[in-house]
Amino acid sequence: MPPHDREAFFLRDGSWPRLRPPDDIDERTESMQSFRPVIRWWSFVKMRLVAHFSEVLEVHPDRLVFRRGLLSKSESVLPFSRITNYSADQNVLDRIFGAADYRVETAGSNITPELILTGYSAELRNIFARALNRSAS
Repeated sequence: MPPHDREAFFLRDGSWPRLRPPDDIDERTESMQSFRPVIRWWSFVKMRLVAHFSEVLEVHPDRLVFRRGLLSKSESVLPFSRITNYSADQNVLDRIFGAADYRVETAGSNITPELILTGYSAELRNIFARALNRSAS
């Protein structure tokens, strides 16, 4: 390789150029929350051990991103503006440990809910309520 081509890969001080993230990356990730399903050791029916390692729900300021799967991966993105209804179910032990099951319905979804979250943090109830209040106003 001629010297002038080789010099194009280096900075003036002879070091390798470093890739730096965009300036707003901290602002975008600061406002994001990430949730994983609870391992319900108190329930043999809904233990969800595999789901704890294969599902993640990311809550961004304007949308939900739900990723699932170990070998076969899938991703669902739901803007808060499309959420029309949600329901939360908790039994006694779920209340004690702060877990809940959610069914999220969106505009245009059929009879079945758009997203079913089993064994997630009870904090999501507040996030869904705020999203519905924002879209109503």
